[in-house]
Amino acid sequence: MSMFLGQINRVGDPIPFEADPNLPVIPAIARGRTNCGDIDMRIAMDGTWFHEGTPIGRRELVKLFAKVLTRDRAGRYWLVTPAEMARIQVE
Repeated sequence: MSMFLGQINRVGDPIPFEADPNLPVIPAIARGRTNCGDIDMRIAMDGTWFHEGTPIGRRELVKLFAKVLTRDRAGRYWLVTPAEMARIQVE
């Protein structure tokens, strides 16, 4: 069973942002972490999470990723852990 973005929003509040080009692009919470760059993970328009083109079916894993999902001021999405950060695609 795939986890959907609407279900994830119940886990935590969405992170608000303002598209202000004068503000830093990387969220302040990400500073000091290793930037792993882009990874092959995306959230489809229907909220299904994919890794390397395959839907992530483990609800607990999707909930874990959702807890570390953030959006920078440029509107890009990142998974930010205590040690690393990686950019993902969101449709």
